[in-house]
This record gives sequence, C-alpha cells and structure tokens, in this order.
Amino acid sequence: MKHIAKISLAFFLVIASLGANAQIQEGTNFIQGSANIEQSFGQKTPQNYSGSINWGKYISKNSARIWSFSVNYTDSNLPSTGLSKNKSLSFGLGKGQEFYKNIFGKFGLYGRILGSVNYTKSDIANITSNDPFLFTDKTNNQISLNLTGGAGLIYTLNDKWAFTGQLLNLNVASLGYSWENGSVSPNQGPVQTYTQRQFNYNFNPNISLSYGVGIRYMFK
Repeated sequence: MKHIAKISLAFFLVIASLGANAQIQEGTNFIQGSANIEQSFGQKTPQNYSGSINWGKYISKNSARIWSFSVNYTDSNLPSTGLSKNKSLSFGLGKGQEFYKNIFGKFGLYGRILGSVNYTKSDIANITSNDPFLFTDKTNNQISLNLTGGAGLIYTLNDKWAFTGQLLNLNVASLGYSWENGSVSPNQGPVQTYTQRQFNYNFNPNISLSYGVGIRYMFK
C-alpha cells in the first residue's frame, strides 16, 4: 500500500509539471466519481472501502459547493479479541464546501468539509473462548448526522477534465440513533435475545490515510 501511495504521488507530480496553470471559471459545474481505501494510522491493513458520486459548482476559482452520494464498506477482523466478524455497510447523502490551492502548473491541493446524513448496518459476531464460553451475534442499524473532511491532490487537465488523488480523511463528529437486535449463547443454559435502542454522540476528531482516485468532468 505504501508503494502505491508513492507511485500515485510521483505520477501526479510528473503530470502537473507538463502544463500551465488552469483557471476554473465561476459558475462551472462538475460531476465526479471517486473510489477510496482508508487506513487508520498504526494499522497494517486497510479498514474501510468507499466510493462516491459528487456534483458540484465552482463559486470561485478557489472554492466549490458540493453534493455527495457515498457508499462505505468496512470489514475488520481482530482475532486477538476473539472477534470473528465485524462488517458494516453505509449509505450517505451530504453537502459541503471544497477549497483549492494551486501549487504550480496544473497541479494543486484541495480540501473539503462535508455534512451528511448516513444509514449504517453492522453485523458483529464475537466468540469468547474463556470460561464461561459465550457466543454473541448482533445486528446494529444506525441513522446519523456526520461532519467529515478530506484532503488530497488535484490535477486540472483542461477546462473539461480533472483528476483527484485523496490522501487524508478527517472524521470530526457524529450524532445518531441506533437500534440493535442480538443474541447471547452460553455453553450452558438457554439462548438469550435482546433489543437495544439508544442515542449516541461522538466528538473525537481523528485523521486517517485515504488512498483514492477520482475523475471529474466540468461543464457549464
């Protein structure tokens, strides 16, 4: 994964040196498709896979309003804790702002901040091997409001096409309501089922690596 990130960065740097500075006109619209792999600092394997379709409008040459539809898939297995399954699938609709800073030629940096509404379904199974033996299986559904961000590289090929390379993902805060159905199976005794509903709030800003590419088409 580190080699892919280095090659991607070198690719954008080389291409960026080939052209003159491209100016984006105010009022230009764009549509973009992106795919990303996210990895938290300190983790050896990717934890999060996502894709999005974005529509935006440049309100100046340095900023744009964006609307986004995203799909996010997470698959984490942690054998050391006895966790045998931890998968989630999320869909989101968001609106936000994107900002740009030209570096040289057609090459620049971008950053975005996005507020979104998300629905997430998670399936988790946990086996505890010590005494007493327990097997828990649960399905969690959540609707949440999220504040997130991202940053990366952008290369403007011409007045119609641009390419992006996401490097960082930022999670700022979330507020949600969840409902969970699960069961607990001990080695002795009957299976116990439960239903749990709760509001939850998370304000723990964190930054993760995010390797991604996007293709942007601009039009009036």
